[in-house]
Amino acid sequence: MGKNRSATLLTLAVLSCFFRIPAEALAQKISFGVVTGTTLMDDFPSGSIARPCVGNGCGSVSIFQSNDASERFIIGASAEVAASKSLSFEIEALYRPILRISRIDYMPPVDLGNGVTLASQSLSGGDHAWEFPTLAKFRIPAFRTHPVLEVGSTFRSTQDGTVFGVTAGAGVEVPLKNLSLVPRVRYTRWPAKAGGSDPLFALSTPPRQDQIAIIVGFSQAASTSTRPNAFGKAVSIGGIVGMGLSDDFPSSVSDFNGIPLSRSFSDAKSPVIGLMIELEPIRKLFIEFNGLYRPLHLADESLLSSSGQPIPPIRTGRATVLTWEFPILAKYKLTTARTKPFFEVGPAFRPSGNLNGANPSKYGATAGGGVEAKWGKVQLSPALRYTRWAIDQTATPTNRNQIEAIIGFSY
Repeated sequence: MGKNRSATLLTLAVLSCFFRIPAEALAQKISFGVVTGTTLMDDFPSGSIARPCVGNGCGSVSIFQSNDASERFIIGASAEVAASKSLSFEIEALYRPILRISRIDYMPPVDLGNGVTLASQSLSGGDHAWEFPTLAKFRIPAFRTHPVLEVGSTFRSTQDGTVFGVTAGAGVEVPLKNLSLVPRVRYTRWPAKAGGSDPLFALSTPPRQDQIAIIVGFSQAASTSTRPNAFGKAVSIGGIVGMGLSDDFPSSVSDFNGIPLSRSFSDAKSPVIGLMIELEPIRKLFIEFNGLYRPLHLADESLLSSSGQPIPPIRTGRATVLTWEFPILAKYKLTTARTKPFFEVGPAFRPSGNLNGANPSKYGATAGGGVEAKWGKVQLSPALRYTRWAIDQTATPTNRNQIEAIIGFSY
């Protein structure tokens, strides 16, 4: 708990430095890029454990086997602000699914009655897919290349909530014409999870504490123009707020022999808040990246009756599933006298945490439309969006059809 708190404070310290840079300096010294790489270590240990059945009538042994199935390839995006020639602050969003595959063999097979036996069970589980390093980077001038040191914190959303780790790395920055290439070795230390000395927990616990990766960043050198840019193109940066118009979960009723027992439903509309980045690679055609936080709400209530008389529903529970949505949208704008109607379409990705029995699908398709108007130096972009998500692999599915009203603020 103490290490996790220290990592959280380290993240806040780096972010506070990032946001305390004056707006004028931020507009002049921010750059965006692509990050790729590979991890050098397995996330889950592999092995097998045999356990005898305990109790009357037991005559079998169960063998639990677990293997790491995580992706090693890392891909993501970065934003970096140069505070001076030797100091900068970087935020990254890195995608890499963390998975494991398990199997339980029963020797001999378990007799379930009526001629049915159980010989084995196959299981799979994931922990997270997105990590967000927040780093302070120090450059040491040396000839044409510059040694680079980085330190900060990385946070990720897991089934147990948000986890913070301490990150440090070292590498070298190599100028390549208009690009900057930064290969480095990065180490992250994650907090331990309490599980006692049970060897089965050691096999199935979410990923190991020590993580080593080779990371390579590609970005354009910080610009000296009056607007942020990425790869020579002007960039608009801003925020998004809004509200979901559709239910987060479909309403469902559980019954016994036709008698309703309970109902699950969404009892509130979800807020939407996040950041947006937009650039124009082709005239009138824009690419917009969003990072949106959206909690999903689910409530349960009992539908009991007594002697045939219904009892008023009683709220029995409420859960919140945390999701982060990352739409990547192609956006076409029409030009009129004072406003710019626009249409947008593209894929959306969705990591999640605090699952509470749900497992929201990881990808979908988004389409929308709105109008852009200028208010002083700020661009306002109210829009209506629709997202069709893939099927959830769970007994508590989210609503596949998502409609939301949002408004973007950018400069």
